[in-house]
Amino acid sequence: MTNLEQWASTFDNKTQCLYQLESSNDTTGLYMTKDRYGNGVPCYYWTTPVYHVWINDKWELTTQNIHDAYAYYERRTNDP
Repeated sequence: MTNLEQWASTFDNKTQCLYQLESSNDTTGLYMTKDRYGNGVPCYYWTTPVYHVWINDKWELTTQNIHDAYAYYERRTNDP
């Protein structure tokens, strides 16, 4: 199991959600996480999204700024 798979397996998708936004291969991608809270009446609430960049099975960046996350991901995946 890769480090990325281990990390992804910690999210239960009921109170913690993980979304894959971009992927170059099995160990490189851009992910967004959010936590849900509240009792569902009238609705659930979500925390501010956090963006995570994984490059070659290494967790390289965590930020709440989507623009920084995409820029970093693009820069790192387009490097020769």
